[in-house]
Parts: sequence; structure tokens; C-alpha cells
Amino acid sequence: MEVPSASILSEAAEELSRPRLNKDSILKSLKDSSSIVRKSLLDKLYKLLKNHAIPSRYACAFAFAVTDCLEDVQVNSINYLVEFLKDYGREARTHQTLLDQSTDSGMVNQPEYIVVFLIHVLAHDPVFPSEYCQDEFVYARFCSPLLAVLQALLMPQFVNSNKEFLSSTVSCLIGIFRAIKKAEDAVDDYFTPVGMKLHILSEIGLHTLKLLSCNTLSSMGSPGLVLLSSSFYKVNRDISNTKAQVNNLIGRLISENFMEKILDAFKCIINW
Repeated sequence: MEVPSASILSEAAEELSRPRLNKDSILKSLKDSSSIVRKSLLDKLYKLLKNHAIPSRYACAFAFAVTDCLEDVQVNSINYLVEFLKDYGREARTHQTLLDQSTDSGMVNQPEYIVVFLIHVLAHDPVFPSEYCQDEFVYARFCSPLLAVLQALLMPQFVNSNKEFLSSTVSCLIGIFRAIKKAEDAVDDYFTPVGMKLHILSEIGLHTLKLLSCNTLSSMGSPGLVLLSSSFYKVNRDISNTKAQVNNLIGRLISENFMEKILDAFKCIINW
């Protein structure tokens, strides 16, 4: 039986009790060799999120845990992620009459907005696939947190087969991805020069969205304005040059055929 040391559990508990959670500490705990530590962290995060005791961005932890080596941790992560999206989505719709969801202030209250933080974390991951990588399994595993969130958001159980709700969800995500493609990293340009990795991930998100929503992307509208967190993003002052560089790279990397292979590989990796 796996028994983690008291110090490990104490460290995890201390982290969760802090007023401001540390992203790096949480990601480190998700990779802890003790499954008990990993499960305890996910359980605690879910309870805190359910009680609105921590910002919604910490739901990203569930997405990062969907590729856990243990099936029960995978299942718990997926369930927590889906429940979070359903609960927060329900609350956002409940307050829709009080808050204009087409504005940036309404957008940040949507569960889809966690994608803003998820993409930023992925862009800073040191194992980001190289620009020469054409292995769909490498991309599927690396992008699994993003793919998991998008798949969960478009699940029939989540949208309740409601076309209006589906349209709103897709529209919201389109707005987020397009906004990120116009921004650059506000934290460390060394990791994401001119927002290149942020833009690549946004393009992957758009391609995935198109495939998961049965190619109805072109018929969907998008919010006119999506404000990104200024702690993570800043305005791209060289948007035309960046766009040319990104389009050139994406043209070589991300085709619809390759994205289909990535999604197929993702289905093999995740026990959805």
C-alpha cells in the first residue's frame, strides 16, 4: 500500500491553505510520485472551486491531470473538470440577464475563460514540441489539457443538445483564441518570443474547435471584445510581422489532416 510521508502531505496541505495558490507548486504536486498526494490535491481543489474559495483558473489542474498514469486519477480529473464546467456554466447562464455576456466583463465569468490561463501555462512548458515535430502522439499528449477542456465543453452532456448553448460556447472560445493570437506574453518573452507558442496553441484550439463542432465554425459569431488577463498577456506591438511568422510556421505544422491525427491520438491516450 502506498503511504506518502507526512512531510509530503503537509507540504501539499500547506500549499492549498495559502491565500494565493502557487501555480508551479500545484503543477509539481500533480506530478508527485504518490497517487494519494495527487488525489488529495484534486479533491481539495474541486471543493475549493465548488465553494468559490479560489479563482476559477485553478480548474486547469483537472485538465493537466487527465493524462495521469493511474486510471482512477484520470477518471476523477475528467469528472471534476466536467462538473466544474457544468456548475460554472450554469451559474453564468443564471446571471446572464444581469450581466451582458457579450462584453469582456461577462466573458471572464464564463467557464470557457480558463482556456486563457491553460494556454499560457502550456506555452511556458519546457517540453513544448519543436517546430519540426510531426508526431501526432507527442502533440496529443502535450496538448491533452487543452483538448480535454474543449472536448468537455462540447460534450452533449454539457451543452444538453442545446444549439443556442453550443453556439454560445463555440463563439466564446473563438473570441478567446482570436484575442490570444493578437497578443504576446507579458511574463517572459524568452519562453514565448513574440507570442509564437501562444499563437500556435490558439491555432490548434481553433482547428480542434472546428473538428469537434462538426465544421460549423464559419457560421458562428464571436464576441467583439475579449480582454485577456494583463498579468499574462500584453498587446502585440508588431502584430503584422508576428502574424506573418506564425502563419508561415502554422502552415508547415498544423494542417487539418494533422489535427485529425492528433485528435485520434488523444482518444487513444485519454480514457474518456
